[in-house]
Amino acid sequence: MTNTVFPDRVVIATRNPGKVREILRICADWPVAWVTFQDASWPDVEETGASYRENALLKARAAAEAVGVAGLADDSGIEVDLLDGGPGLRSARFAGEGASDEENLQLLIERVRALPPPGRTARYRCVALLAMPAGEDVWDEETCEGSLIL
Repeated sequence: MTNTVFPDRVVIATRNPGKVREILRICADWPVAWVTFQDASWPDVEETGASYRENALLKARAAAEAVGVAGLADDSGIEVDLLDGGPGLRSARFAGEGASDEENLQLLIERVRALPPPGRTARYRCVALLAMPAGEDVWDEETCEGSLIL
């Protein structure tokens, strides 16, 4: 976080308890007081961004502005090459709006099974973004390349 003053408090912009636990574990050494959905509320955010970064920014800003502190959010997805990079940005809605993680996973497995094994190359992409109150954002994008095995 070069040239960035580290915030005293950060809201984790998710209502997913598992993701909160994961972020707290990963960021355990950060010198901040964490705010979660159990401590504060913020409006639901429709993920309308054209990229993972834009979606992470939408979520981080909404929580940060509502709570009045820096906001940390992520957006991620799995991109299967022979599915034209899908489900991609729509990973959480792959089986339709309101679909469960299990429904999204089952549809992905069904689609991948129809592909020849050499065509099952994919990547997991994740963007994490810290939206600062002064407007400067710090973010990183990482991918994990591989092949899907069923």
